[in-house]
Amino acid sequence: MNAITVIEPDSYPWLDYKKYAFALGKKTPAGLFLSGKTGSAYADGAVSTKGTMTDQAKLAWDKIERVLAAEGFDLSAITRVVEYVPIGSLEAYEEAVAVRQNVLGDREVCVNTVPVKALLRPDSLIEIEVTTDIAAEGLSKGIVHLPTIQPLKDGEIAYPGDVVGQTARIFEIADDMLTKMGLGLDHVVQTIDYLVPEVRRDYRASGKPRFDALGPVYPGAAGIMMPGLLHPDAVVQYDITASRDTPERIRVPGWDRYDNLSYSAGVKAGKFIFGSGFGPLNPATDECFHDYDVVAQADMIYASIQTMLAVAGAKMADVVHTLEFVEAQTLDEYKAVADVRRKYFGKTLPAATGVVCEGILKRSFVIEIVPIALISE
Repeated sequence: MNAITVIEPDSYPWLDYKKYAFALGKKTPAGLFLSGKTGSAYADGAVSTKGTMTDQAKLAWDKIERVLAAEGFDLSAITRVVEYVPIGSLEAYEEAVAVRQNVLGDREVCVNTVPVKALLRPDSLIEIEVTTDIAAEGLSKGIVHLPTIQPLKDGEIAYPGDVVGQTARIFEIADDMLTKMGLGLDHVVQTIDYLVPEVRRDYRASGKPRFDALGPVYPGAAGIMMPGLLHPDAVVQYDITASRDTPERIRVPGWDRYDNLSYSAGVKAGKFIFGSGFGPLNPATDECFHDYDVVAQADMIYASIQTMLAVAGAKMADVVHTLEFVEAQTLDEYKAVADVRRKYFGKTLPAATGVVCEGILKRSFVIEIVPIALISE
């Protein structure tokens, strides 16, 4: 059995993490997966977030270091950093970059930078998530994370205002990156693209460059709207994950909708499972349910994730990380999603990051969840 365990530091003075419906991190034979960390801490009997971008980034890194140390790791083990930054805080983002560079030194790691509408704690200026992926015999030949790709050509944004052209350019860049690593786009297992609302109507057409570039096994995927992106002239940017193992499509009986899409419900690579972003949609009928009800939608989503995992030979305890995108108008009700997570995960809660997006592509959806799992048996 490949043990997956919850990381529980002996001392974590910033908050009582056992009260929450997520783990600070999950330890697996193929690496550590940490939840997003912010600059929040107990103050005057409540959790609050204070200080500048520099202050908050330093505190987030202190937390990361503490969680890694609980399993005998240090910051040198990190292979990927994801930094979620509210769009209104991007002007101060260079401060967080400086903190990261000071903390990690000269080590080269993959960095994904995701502008978001807001973080779950409204005063937070940054949330930082890290992983320590490793190749592990029988589990994974190695996961490859690409840095956030913007649709640049000769230093300028290509195809201004054109989400189809910019998507095609992004895959040209990704193909070049992967080729230099001895891989290709056929090894992509998950994509998350962020787009601005102005191109929502044209977004469906960006499936063509995905069909042209990807496959024969199409990756898990999510497309999320944000109020702005890293480059002010970009209308889409991508975070891409590939595997040195050969991807296999997870075919759920009855979920025929994925036969005509440029993404799969989930992809298995080695023992890893990379899911698409799931919404409250019946994959067998394309019916949408629970309009604008974040708790009911989350329940339906986790049921669908459970079904997909079961087909692949996995269970909910094998989920190592979830990424939850939620719309701002449901934040008060979103707190109750914690009980939904406990219902499906019990004491095997995964690491998790939750951020506020500008919108989910289907208008009645208010939450979308992206899972990663590692088959433990």
